[in-house]
This record gives sequence, C-alpha cells and structure tokens, in this order.
Amino acid sequence: MLNLDPYNSYKHALNEREFALNKFPSYAKDNLKAIFISKANPLNQWPNLNEFVKAFKNIEFKVCIDMFLTDTAKHCDLIIPCTNTFESEDLLYSSMSNPYIIYNEKCVEPKHTLMDEYYFFMELAKKMEMKYYPCISKKDYLLKIIKPLEKKGITFEKIKDSYITIQEEDVAWKDLAFNTPSGKIEIYSESAKNDGISPIPIYVNEKNSKLRLLTTHPKKSLMSQSFKDVDTMSIAYISENISKKYNLQDGQVITLRSGCGEINVKIIITNRVLDSYIHMEVGWWEKSSNPNFLIENNVSDMGGQVAYNDTFVEIKK
Repeated sequence: MLNLDPYNSYKHALNEREFALNKFPSYAKDNLKAIFISKANPLNQWPNLNEFVKAFKNIEFKVCIDMFLTDTAKHCDLIIPCTNTFESEDLLYSSMSNPYIIYNEKCVEPKHTLMDEYYFFMELAKKMEMKYYPCISKKDYLLKIIKPLEKKGITFEKIKDSYITIQEEDVAWKDLAFNTPSGKIEIYSESAKNDGISPIPIYVNEKNSKLRLLTTHPKKSLMSQSFKDVDTMSIAYISENISKKYNLQDGQVITLRSGCGEINVKIIITNRVLDSYIHMEVGWWEKSSNPNFLIENNVSDMGGQVAYNDTFVEIKK
C-alpha cells in the first residue's frame, strides 16, 4: 500500500550478503570492518548480550545515529546526534503493531545544530558523489511514498487531518481462506514437516528443573524507549507457588542465571504467571539488568527468528 523505495535504490547495490542473526558473533569476527546503526538499539534487543556485545566491540569502526547514550551508542566510536520527533516532519507506520499511518508534524526548530536523518543521508550521498541519489525535499519524497494510496482517495492532507488505516479488514481471515498450502487452519503442517520438524506440536519437558523465562513487550513502549530514565532494578514476576517453593518474599532481590550469564532482579509475586514461568518485560537497559543477557542464542524451528522464549533459568538467592 506504500511505495517504500520510489527511486529503486536497491538496483544500485553492487553486492549484498545476508546472515542469520544468531551467527552475528562469528560472522562479525571475520567479515565486518564497520557497522552503521540508525533507528535501532540492538545491544538492548539482541540475545545472549554478553557474547554479542563482545563481538560488537571488536568491530573496527562503529557509528550510530541517536538522541541518547543508549546501550548501543555507548559502545560506538562515533555518535551522530539527530533531531527528535518534534523537530522533524515525517510519516509513521508499522506493519507489526499499528495499522494506522500517522502524520508527524514538525513543531519547533532544533535547539542545536542538528540535521534530520533524511537530509543527513542526502548530504552524505553528495560527499560520496552518488549521482543517482534523489536530492529532493523530504515532503516530495513522502508524497512519492504514499502515491499508491491515491487510488483509495487518500491524500497527504487527508493523512494530516484524519485517521487513516492501512488495515484492509477489521477481522483477520474473515473469509476463512487462510494463507496456508491447504487454505485451512493446519493442525498437521506439511510446511513444518518440510522444514524437518514435527508436523504436529509436541510438548517437550526436558528442562523441568528450571523455569522458562518469558519476555514480553511493555504496554507503554515498543522496545527500550520508555526505560531511558529508569534507574531502578528490573522486575521479574513469579507465581505465589514458586515464591513458596524457593522461600522468596515480595520485593526481594535475587539472581537469575542461564547458560549465557546472570542478572539481579527484584521479585514481584503475582497470580498472573504460571508456576513454571518467570515473566519479565523487554527493554530494560543494562544498568537495570536487561533480561537479554540471559536469553539463549537459539533459532526458532521455522522462520529463522530468535527463539526468545526458549530460555530456561534458575533462581539463586
């Protein structure tokens, strides 16, 4: 519904390489001389952070664009300060968690000599003599991005003045035609079988002496933004039965340990967590004990994603 590459910049790439995220530590050692990070805080989000931070620090030249000294920025050689959302015009949308396309209005001029990332990359392209780079205003570029919406009667002004959703249906699979080979809900999955795993779910209780660490996104932020000014110790939620089993008190500080490392957390006892789980929110910074220092570097059975919730931990007083 959006044209995210209106000038076909991809065709100018002379070479490309891809590698699975779980291979980053070994891949970085032999293949990466430099890394440039924009709009991300990977040393907060990656798994097995003890190993990943070590690999990141060994890269020869590390650059990031950010507004704050994040866990990633503090390990970079060069930090380029950028404008914030009040100082730049933009369009915001997410295919993952927000079906609306939102106009972000510029409210004030930057207090310091800061450059919108859009214009920063444009100036960088000029320095690198990229003749094909589109040197146009950000507004003109945004108009090209939303051009596919015009056939739906959606204009830039309409996005600015009303609520525009890019979600075509209120109910997913309302017609009951599912995006599977059979077109049905598949309890028995041929796709899973072709990937070399069981075509039906199988419960494996091979680590029953430990507790599964379940990490979820907090309600007030997508990743680590809302924890910027939080200096308190991170919180782990356990059930009342687990608290009795380990003789733990509400508010007590304990150590959680996995095969990747250990962190100190404050315990909160709740009736909203199952007895075999410890629940934490993602986004805690390193200063507060980030649960990703515990997360095993496992890959999901299908899709090649990090299996964040396949980590088991033990409690140490």
